[in-house]
Amino acid sequence: MSEQSGDAVPPSSVLLARSADRPAEPKPPTPVATPANEAEEQPLSGMDVTLSKVMALAKISMDEFQPVIGEAPILLEEKDEWAAAGIASLSGRSPRSRALPGGRLIATYKMVELGELAYDAEVAYKHLSGVVGDSKDLDASTLDATPSPRPAATHSAANASSAS
Repeated sequence: MSEQSGDAVPPSSVLLARSADRPAEPKPPTPVATPANEAEEQPLSGMDVTLSKVMALAKISMDEFQPVIGEAPILLEEKDEWAAAGIASLSGRSPRSRALPGGRLIATYKMVELGELAYDAEVAYKHLSGVVGDSKDLDASTLDATPSPRPAATHSAANASSAS
């Protein structure tokens, strides 16, 4: 048996043997995988790309309707996911609520844009003006104004039939 001293040299600082082709270099440390490194290395999935494109179109539509939305205030109340089961919330915070102008779509989008609504949250709506029709009309107008991208297959088929 050999004795080990307290002054042992870590393996990463031991020089490798010299060869004629290269000078002696310390052995590189072994990288340790961390959750942060793994997240940075993952490519975007199809769902991420699709969601990004949909959100870009939604932002364009919402920005176009900014001058129109002032008339129908609506109260958005985040639902506590535990309240339905009769259990006190485990998150330690109370559900958020905010009165915003516009229909349900525009107001919900604005609450998300403000960073006050989690992606998995459920929302209840209360019309403050008492006129439900205005909100529904704004929602319909917003959806009608949203540009819908044409599928590539339909576009290709149309070009092929017109070329014949």
